[in-house]
Amino acid sequence: KNNIRVNAIAPVAKSRMTETILPPEALEQLDPAFVSAVVGHLCSEDLVDTGHVFAVGGGYVSRVEVMEGQGVRLGHQGKTIEQVAEAWGRIGDLSGARPFGNAMDALSEALRPT
Repeated sequence: KNNIRVNAIAPVAKSRMTETILPPEALEQLDPAFVSAVVGHLCSEDLVDTGHVFAVGGGYVSRVEVMEGQGVRLGHQGKTIEQVAEAWGRIGDLSGARPFGNAMDALSEALRPT
């Protein structure tokens, strides 16, 4: 809306934080400039992509997709912890998963008449 685009990155780069957890040979390959180049492209006025997450690090870039399972309609019954716990296995089942569009799509599904 209003020509606003929003994307996110999941970066891995050499930093004060990663210096304490990654081996030196890995850090040598994780120049922050790799991440900066992707961020610069994402800020380009020519970019039309929106609503995506990108994994970025060490010269590797990939689009990451959040998936949504089939879901479970608990209806008015799903008001207790026990009812949710009973359905938890079905809730977490990713058989037939599809890309998660956005919160409005999820709301439409939740409010869809059964």
